[in-house]
Amino acid sequence: MLDGSTLVNGSCALAPGAGPPDSTDGKSLPQSTVAMRLFAWIAPFLYLGFALITPPFQTPDEHQHLFRAWQLSSGHLLGKREGNESGGDLPPALARAAARELGSAVPHAESRPLTKTRFVARFEHGTIIAPNEVPRFTNFLGSVYYSPAGYGPQIIAVEVGRGFSLSVEAIVRLGRVLNALLALLLFWAAFRVLPVGRLVLLVVALLPMTAACAGSFGQDGLIIAGTAWLIALCMRAMAEGEWSRSSAAVLIALAVTVTLAKMVYLPLVLLPLLARKIRVDRLRWWLPPVLAGIVAAVLLAGWLRMNAGISVPMHAGMPEPRAQVDLLVHHPLKFVTALAHTYTNWRFLIGQIFTFGWLNVGPVVAALWLSLAALILAVISGDPRGRLLSPIDRAWTMLMLAAIVILLSLALYIAGTPLGADRIAGLQGRYFIPLILPLLLVCLPMRSDTRYMVPLVIAGLLVCADVAALQAIVRAYYV
Repeated sequence: MLDGSTLVNGSCALAPGAGPPDSTDGKSLPQSTVAMRLFAWIAPFLYLGFALITPPFQTPDEHQHLFRAWQLSSGHLLGKREGNESGGDLPPALARAAARELGSAVPHAESRPLTKTRFVARFEHGTIIAPNEVPRFTNFLGSVYYSPAGYGPQIIAVEVGRGFSLSVEAIVRLGRVLNALLALLLFWAAFRVLPVGRLVLLVVALLPMTAACAGSFGQDGLIIAGTAWLIALCMRAMAEGEWSRSSAAVLIALAVTVTLAKMVYLPLVLLPLLARKIRVDRLRWWLPPVLAGIVAAVLLAGWLRMNAGISVPMHAGMPEPRAQVDLLVHHPLKFVTALAHTYTNWRFLIGQIFTFGWLNVGPVVAALWLSLAALILAVISGDPRGRLLSPIDRAWTMLMLAAIVILLSLALYIAGTPLGADRIAGLQGRYFIPLILPLLLVCLPMRSDTRYMVPLVIAGLLVCADVAALQAIVRAYYV
């Protein structure tokens, strides 16, 4: 733990007489302050760059997220099932717009084309939804189960698009911009409360894939930035030794939102459970994270129960999820074998973090190595408050991260993997980005001789990585 320290204005200040926490000469700006300012100056341009340069629908499952957001904005909370398809009644123009860009509006096509055109041409042409279009059933089984919790910006974009008769493509771009704004606000909140490791948070927030997710129409930007704020709240509570009412309330709200958007990240709320040096009794310390976990789990269970009737296999010819569960109950080693075979190919998962578009642009090697250099520099630079996590805290954090990896793998094995397969299908590198911050905080050493120039170098490396990724997107989609 951090002895004799308190949080002041969202940053961690040492006891009186201990001197500035991040500076050695008393003149340089604190390293954590520089990291925050760099994020505020740089991130908006990067997030908007990915939002506007990447063509509409050319991010994973983006058309399915549009279909779900449209369904929710129309007042239909639950989808419906027709045969082996799940979705709802939507204007045909939505599927036409997606098919024109992707070649098909099929939910999980094996490949997506890289269609090239002039940059301006993609803004000149749009698919207009005629007022007299009769809705018809559309299959979007990949997103029909998602709760409204992860679709705030998207629903706003759809409502604005309807009101102003915007094209489908314009609605997608507007939703991306609003998503980027939400991610910026969530990351900024995380920076303000995180007492240790802001250099690591800067790396996570400026990673090319983070920027690409923030600038997409899906829920990944919310999940990555929301989990960062949740982790920051846990770290601040551990530094203060108690929970404030506002922190506890925000923790519960974030736990519910993130869990309903992607349930596998729920264990993150339990990170501070075994903290040793606290100022209150154990019951008062445990109450906020345990309550947040229970509320999120109960709401998730209720939501899954509401959607049980529309559950269908993720791919044609695959068995029902219950068949996979029955197999695992009788042959649990099947999953262990699949887990081992999948993660021995860890290089592929890392490569996916630097693969853009519909996972068909890249891997961008320059972005990978520049990001890795920034990450290594952030870790070896350390933090004057590196003792915030005790050895027990670090071991517990690693256990929670392992639990998330297993939950994520199990969910995909049950829902998206052929019966009894020896590898887990559908696992994507971006799913692991929310785990980078707590993982690196565990590895963060204490350093008292850091320099304020280090954040500038880290930010410079990451900007170059993002530019390399954007260049690859431009070369892939534009003439």
